[in-house]
Amino acid sequence: MVAGFPGIMPDRTAFFLLLRLHASLEMNVEKGKCPTPELPCVTVSAAHCPPVVLLSWGGIEMPDYNKPLPYVDEESRSFWEGAKRHELCLQKCQDCGKFYFYPRSICPHCFSYNTEWTRVSGRGKVYSFTVAHKTGLPAFQQDVPYNIAIVELEEGVRMMSNIVECRNEDLSINMPVEVVFNDVTPEIALPKFRPRRS
Repeated sequence: MVAGFPGIMPDRTAFFLLLRLHASLEMNVEKGKCPTPELPCVTVSAAHCPPVVLLSWGGIEMPDYNKPLPYVDEESRSFWEGAKRHELCLQKCQDCGKFYFYPRSICPHCFSYNTEWTRVSGRGKVYSFTVAHKTGLPAFQQDVPYNIAIVELEEGVRMMSNIVECRNEDLSINMPVEVVFNDVTPEIALPKFRPRRS
């Protein structure tokens, strides 16, 4: 087994499904290859000391980013494609007119399937936040202490993210924020928020 990665054998590939932010991590091990090219894969090699984790997305290896990547499925694909373009996109119901998040095929307000993806402003305010001083995942250890915030967007939905370009001690409830994007791989950009500049 590889130190720090229980259950992973050398020279095998594991792909990670991030089910909840910093919380639930499901790990499946597949020998020799990533079964689906569009899924994020992690190759753990025993040839390096200490072990080196190489992230792969569609065959492109990214040796610098060692944190879990989001699981992209058909319901969330448009969200992540928008983020890759540095656009924050939400689903909007065409029957009741309400936005919603997290991505799903049915409107949670009126149960209509008549929805479409819409680019939104990316502006909002800090609804709530906490500062993590410990983490259960080694990949996040270098970030401690880091904030986890709930941002309420102008469109009325709330999403979990991090506030960047701001000291943790300067965070406050109702702080105006705007979206920025962190390009962690060629295919994945993570939406973060910073104090609003205008």
